Amino acid sequence: MAKKKTVKRKVSPALKPAKRVSIPSKVREEEPKKNKVALISVAVVVLLALAFLLYLSMEKKETDSAAEPAKAAAAVSAPKEKAAEEMMYAVKKGESLWKIAGRADVYNDSFLWPILRDANQDSVENFDNMYEGLSIKVPLNLSEEAKKAARKEAITGKK
Repeated sequence: MAKKKTVKRKVSPALKPAKRVSIPSKVREEEPKKNKVALISVAVVVLLALAFLLYLSMEKKETDSAAEPAKAAAAVSAPKEKAAEEMMYAVKKGESLWKIAGRADVYNDSFLWPILRDANQDSVENFDNMYEGLSIKVPLNLSEEAKKAARKEAITGKK
């Protein structure tokens, strides 16, 4: 019997299985770092967007109420006037006006820090360098206009 000839066919490169490519360890280590940076960047953008939306909602409420200019001026100057009641607060290490205003036993709203600044402007020289044990005044029984004005100033940076 005659032997059958075996013919090897050439397979086109497109039909060949793909080679496994290994990723260098340096690249594998850098990818999680890039992912963390991207995640932090997204979080910062979301927080800024929320602060802007809060500012816009406050602006809309102000324009809807159509407050008189005299009332608006009184609301801005209200934090400077001495409140009927106030308490004293001893600053702890590492605290700022933002942290103090956000405490549940103070205002429970960090955006009200301008009220604390205005109430203590005559007694504290540098609010960025408050030392542990410093006593500051915390005005109580604030009007809603004073709170809105303080929040607006905290968000926009303008009185």
